[in-house]
Amino acid sequence: MQFIYPKIKVSVLLILFITTAFKTYSQTNSEISLYTKFDSIVGKKNLEIYNGPRQINYYRTFDKSHSYYSTDNFTLGNVLYNKQYYYDIELKYDVNNDQLVIKPIDEYNYLGIILSKEKTASFTINKRKFVNLNYGNPILPEYINGYYEEIIIGNTLIFYIKNQKTRKKIIDNKQTSDGTEQITYDEFTDKNTYYIKLKNTFYSINSKKEIITIFPENKKEIKEYYSKNSELEQSNKELFLENILKYINPHLLINQTKNE
Repeated sequence: MQFIYPKIKVSVLLILFITTAFKTYSQTNSEISLYTKFDSIVGKKNLEIYNGPRQINYYRTFDKSHSYYSTDNFTLGNVLYNKQYYYDIELKYDVNNDQLVIKPIDEYNYLGIILSKEKTASFTINKRKFVNLNYGNPILPEYINGYYEEIIIGNTLIFYIKNQKTRKKIIDNKQTSDGTEQITYDEFTDKNTYYIKLKNTFYSINSKKEIITIFPENKKEIKEYYSKNSELEQSNKELFLENILKYINPHLLINQTKNE
């Protein structure tokens, strides 16, 4: 009977979910509410997404430096994991190791769970969407690997940001009452790289020269944009590139129409 009981329990839960889900769908027509309802019925601890290796942070940092995207605190987000959507999951993205980490639901919740990259298709954090370009896509350039922030510019043009950081080991000598103490810690600085996918082909766009090579018909406009927006390029490179791609995209549509 010990082996039969869990099966009966799961069956009852599934029947309850189906009944409740149908009712919820008919009232709100919301896919999100269906998934969250199912998660609450089954119990989050039993969900597949919470089964994985624990993250151990070996870095010692100071002055707000960290290896994560945006913040080293867990933030509510959504994940598409093993073809299943999970909503309102506490997560953070370890940029330095290209790992998505979620907060477990147990007494050891200070040790995050590393999600399998092979099973993670995409996630959102701070209302920004990230995709695993390797997921279900075996044919890619060698320089494309892992999670990328994705911004859809047009039907044939997608902007990708590879969030990266450089790690530097700092050795500092501190004066104490017992003499000099040597302290070693890690310092992280942003060093993102940028790409586009144009008509199913990937291109690097980390310089003005690269962009002009891709869009030679817009050479004059690209040079003018760089000249007029040098401050934005320094302060917010992501927005700078997004804006110039949005400018170029309508011209792509015009040229495509002419060639058809």
